[in-house]
Amino acid sequence: MKDVFTLNLLLKEAIAHGCHHKAFQLFNQFQSSGGRPNTYTFPLLAKSLISISALPCAPSLHCLALKQGLSSDISVATSFVALYGKLGFVKSALRVFDEREERDFVLFTAMISVYVENGAFDEGLRLFGSLNKEGLRPGAITLVSALMACMNMSENLWGKGVHGFGLKMGFGHDCFFGACLVSFYCKIECFRGAHNVFDGVYHRDVALCNAMISGFAQRGMDLEAFGCFREMRENSFRVNANTITGLLKVCANSGANWLSEMVQLVHSVCIKVGLDHEIMVATSILDGYGKPIASDAN
Repeated sequence: MKDVFTLNLLLKEAIAHGCHHKAFQLFNQFQSSGGRPNTYTFPLLAKSLISISALPCAPSLHCLALKQGLSSDISVATSFVALYGKLGFVKSALRVFDEREERDFVLFTAMISVYVENGAFDEGLRLFGSLNKEGLRPGAITLVSALMACMNMSENLWGKGVHGFGLKMGFGHDCFFGACLVSFYCKIECFRGAHNVFDGVYHRDVALCNAMISGFAQRGMDLEAFGCFREMRENSFRVNANTITGLLKVCANSGANWLSEMVQLVHSVCIKVGLDHEIMVATSILDGYGKPIASDAN
């Protein structure tokens, strides 16, 4: 097989089905037959290495991209920044980033994410601040990475600044950005801010609702948490483990009589969607059933 387009299609299919070793077998066969990879091949292989945490293979794959003269391509460079970051090789990721003279917001986002994921929050925010100097417009993922740094550093003013910047850029209705904002405001105990963000997103998703339910649970707002859950069910959202643990946290922390019925309702939903066998969910269910309920007389 020498056709690189066929190879890339086969790699994409193998990786999508979790067959990462098969992907590299295909690539090795392709090389043995004299095939030449292109700029789409290396991002696919880098993604596969991330999935299997194959530490020793990352430098070898990068060297191969260098030999093929493809490492200067921005999509290839971005994939190696992400790869090195996921493996904890921050200096290697930064070396790839610095070697690029022309950068786009995707590459910047990848490097900011590397810093944040590896605990270098100051550096992540510093790089985020340089986006404007480069004349680049951040995406929602860029803003979320910056917010994650703010949350870990308790940088409330920076976080609010990122929020304002996101609104200016037109991301006020973005669910992904909104979910992170809700989590940020809940963490700094600014629940009005969290609720305002939630209300400002008209087309909500599971992640945004989960963030708001967790905020309600943190505040002890039982009715509001289950009201959000009702909205999820009315919109046919498929709840996940985070939804269930958030709701059961409400039940475990409250003494209201009606919450015992809610535990049973949440448990039935768990069984229906197949979440009852997950350890985190099962533990929360047991905690909910074991919580003593206060009497009306009290």
